[in-house]
Amino acid sequence: MITIEGNLLAIKQGFICHQVGYQGISTSHLAKGLKIIWPRIYNDYITAFRRGDLKLGEVIFTTVRNNKLYVASLCAQGDENHIDGRSTDYPAVGCCLRKVKDWYEIIGLKRLPIYIPHKMGCDRAGGNWKVVKRIIRREMPNAIIVKL
Repeated sequence: MITIEGNLLAIKQGFICHQVGYQGISTSHLAKGLKIIWPRIYNDYITAFRRGDLKLGEVIFTTVRNNKLYVASLCAQGDENHIDGRSTDYPAVGCCLRKVKDWYEIIGLKRLPIYIPHKMGCDRAGGNWKVVKRIIRREMPNAIIVKL
């Protein structure tokens, strides 16, 4: 796992992972940017919400550019935890990353890099970056963390 500086919205090739909640609301800066640049990602998210498919641990895969760019919306944000105030669900993060890894291997595009935002699930969703980073390192050791 390496960390680079850059903008996920400028990625032209690979898999972009980002965390979403199961409430059908897209409020983070990254989610808003993805919605503007590639509206299909938000449309897939809302469709999954309306069908009742947004559950912790589920992933919505969106093909942005065939054989070049994909976005995985990781449903790993639930209700606020009353113990520590976070809504990032750590087991769901791990489950989602395993599903991304499986899908990535099944479609046979292992040559494409996987990008994950720095502090995914840690700002608005209150997760602890040390914990999330450990999960990423365990489930997806070749991921590239993108820090603005």
